[in-house]
Amino acid sequence: MLCLFMATVAAAAWCAPAAGAEYWFPVGDGVGRPVAARNNDGRLELFVRRSDGAIWHRWQDATAPDGYSAWLSLGGSFSSDPVIAKAADGHLEVFVRTSAGAINQKWRSGAAAEGSWSANWTQIATGIAGDPVVVQNSASRLEVFARASDASVGYTAQTNSTPGGPWSAWTSLGGFVSSDPAVAANADGRLEVFVRTPDGIVWNKWQTTAGGTWSAFWSSLGGATAGNPAVARNADGRLELFAITGTGRLWHRHQATVGASATWSTEQFLGGDVAGGLVGTSGNLIGNPALAFGDGGRLGIIARAGNGRVWSKWQKTAGVDTWSVWSSTCGSTASDPFAAPPSSGSPELYVRTGDNTLWHKRCDEQCLGLEGKTVPVLIYHAFSEADPTWGEPGLFVKPSELQLQLNHLTSNGFTPVQVADLENLCVVDKPVMITVDDGYRDNWTDLYPKLQAANAKAVIFSISNAIDAALYLTEQQMLDMRPLVSFQNHTANHPDLTTLSTSAVRSEMTTATSRLQTLTGQTVLALAYPYGGQNATINGITREYFRYGFSTVDGVYRLGQDRYTVPRIFVGRSDTLSSFVEKLRTCAHSEYATGVKLKSDCGGSCVATVCAGQPSCCSTSWDQLCVDAARVQCDVDTP
Repeated sequence: MLCLFMATVAAAAWCAPAAGAEYWFPVGDGVGRPVAARNNDGRLELFVRRSDGAIWHRWQDATAPDGYSAWLSLGGSFSSDPVIAKAADGHLEVFVRTSAGAINQKWRSGAAAEGSWSANWTQIATGIAGDPVVVQNSASRLEVFARASDASVGYTAQTNSTPGGPWSAWTSLGGFVSSDPAVAANADGRLEVFVRTPDGIVWNKWQTTAGGTWSAFWSSLGGATAGNPAVARNADGRLELFAITGTGRLWHRHQATVGASATWSTEQFLGGDVAGGLVGTSGNLIGNPALAFGDGGRLGIIARAGNGRVWSKWQKTAGVDTWSVWSSTCGSTASDPFAAPPSSGSPELYVRTGDNTLWHKRCDEQCLGLEGKTVPVLIYHAFSEADPTWGEPGLFVKPSELQLQLNHLTSNGFTPVQVADLENLCVVDKPVMITVDDGYRDNWTDLYPKLQAANAKAVIFSISNAIDAALYLTEQQMLDMRPLVSFQNHTANHPDLTTLSTSAVRSEMTTATSRLQTLTGQTVLALAYPYGGQNATINGITREYFRYGFSTVDGVYRLGQDRYTVPRIFVGRSDTLSSFVEKLRTCAHSEYATGVKLKSDCGGSCVATVCAGQPSCCSTSWDQLCVDAARVQCDVDTP
């Protein structure tokens, strides 16, 4: 069962937390971006602008039916979203920009979630065009930055730490900006501000001493960004800067050394083709990213794609500039995501869907970039009960064995999926993909009736110029198979692509796609490399035309790995039900490995064996221990 976001609490019961934090839960409604803060007792408190324009809040309550207290209104009538800050003594303060361009504030008198709030909203600044950003300065007092109506950036600061106390006069830092600022404190307490100008370039300005004067000029950090910059202090003290570009990629720079405000790394792009789009130098990210911290102080980015999907990417090791693959947190959002401060190493995510429902989930291992859902992809070719009279005998699976294999999949909870389903596997407990290469006519006579009986989906990688030829599927057969079979690209003539010129490679791919899409009306999303022939050049061309590339390398596919080298599990004539089951079992525990299959004998170094080949294990528990230990070491740096 595929669990999608649903608009009602009753419907959300379908998403009961049997599988842990993989699920999103509805937590109310709102018209803006939800934000949250953690109270001193560890409970999260949620704030959002609702349809009446007022700011409302509720907090976690284990005794309540949906785990949250009743909504309480803080009043007001606003057209922008609230910003929450925590003062040094733990009390929360809320800031919001009015439609007249003022920044208003409310504060709680104490640190407890049930504490009382100031009676009225207090105006602390005017002439503001952007949303406020709030930080704690070196004196442990709150400081508010914002883009002013003249496109400059400025700030005001509390003059003492008393809730509701006075604020300093507005101070301009100059500039001509088109984004809200991002602000962070350096390790020595100096504040540093980052903005984007209308041409997409990111600039920074910094205090020369903690709480002191600011640098005389804005300094350019380059980039071609389209949204607000985001900044956080790394585990080693360096500031890390991120922004989404106009082409949907994640742009990144960091301080060369701790506190080096004027010296930064060269710009880096951390991917962004997270929705499986046809890329090159383009991606699918939109909006503004949220930054979060996970286990061990690893820094992570939470971002949304153009289709609304929420994605995450994490440092493999805290303070080290190596990153996990993008990993889907599933769900969908119409707002930028918000990452609340973590508890026990896992940040909490909040989003708003298009129907104005608010959703909440805690980052699980997949969200934290540690583990992606695995999909065994089976590769078949041909079928014959009798000894085959043509072709390679080892490729012909007996239909009687095929039936036993399908029976095993369906009776053991596997859900056969197709290429288009790979972006929607959030809570499919045991996905499996049945792929068949070449498109022989026995796919119609021996495979399709069994798929019909099991109501199982499959993928056939068809050689387009062989359609209607002797031994191959006819056009009519392909049309009749469409309810259960997705026809994907196996090139026009089945050459080893590594032996062709780039123009010939492109012709093989595009010719096949054109005929298949015209014939079947299906979208061609994937290519299976003939003979498994691929290299960096072939993979690069494949990325231009397809969302996935399927290889002949043995192994299981893990969501988030390189989509253009998807491994598959070979099934041949010699496979009995027992060997088929063994292949599923061993591959299911090798998602962080490449190379040969597991062996039946024991021995070998766990991490070294997993990363270099695959573990030699006798027991499932020992095997899983190897996988757990190898998560970070064997990750793949794509997309």
